[in-house]
Amino acid sequence: MNNKTNDFYRSLPYNALEDYNSFRIDKMSESFSVDLDYFKIFYDLKDYVVLPDTENSEIINAEYVIPGFIREDLSVRNAKRSISENEINQNRLEYLKIQVTPLFISFIKDEEFEFGQKSESIEIVERELNINKIAVQHWLNDLYLQNFSKDEKILIGILRIIEYFKEDVLYPISKTIALASLVNKSDEVKEICVRIFENWGSLESYEILKGVNSDTKWLKMYIDQVIKDIEKKLCHF
Repeated sequence: MNNKTNDFYRSLPYNALEDYNSFRIDKMSESFSVDLDYFKIFYDLKDYVVLPDTENSEIINAEYVIPGFIREDLSVRNAKRSISENEINQNRLEYLKIQVTPLFISFIKDEEFEFGQKSESIEIVERELNINKIAVQHWLNDLYLQNFSKDEKILIGILRIIEYFKEDVLYPISKTIALASLVNKSDEVKEICVRIFENWGSLESYEILKGVNSDTKWLKMYIDQVIKDIEKKLCHF
């Protein structure tokens, strides 16, 4: 290790110099495992340049150099991290299904939804989104599919929850659910899903509705009117 690198590691907290040397020793014993995030998180590298004592190095974001011996194991560690993240998402999904679903369904069935007002079921979704957005999307999608032909009340409740949030909050399942609802047998379900696109009023909503064909006269008239309203809105901006 050259003097500049030595000074760099000495300047960092948690005695990074000893950690650096220990990684080198582990590498020599063929049992080393180091994660770049270990340095990025615990040793703030963004303001430093690490000058490795090896030619086998790599520049990341032109901010610092990763010694080659650290870089070699990143792909393995990243694979392990991906598995771990999948497990976290799956565990959270199971928690939602087992622990949250009964209360959530009971709220949906008892609530009187008012447009723009936050209901108890919406509060549950909002809270869970702050914990794990991916799991919540899978959870709501599963509930929707399970009840598509079984329970209109639950279906309407899920759609009204989607209607409450901004377009990007539950994207992409929000658009998928709203679009799929156009073929549901319930007129109320169809009306709510068109209203969702109307409230979003985005270019993507416009393009989706432009591609919808309906043999139901009142629904076609409603969709055509929403398309015209969105056109005016988009042209205004």
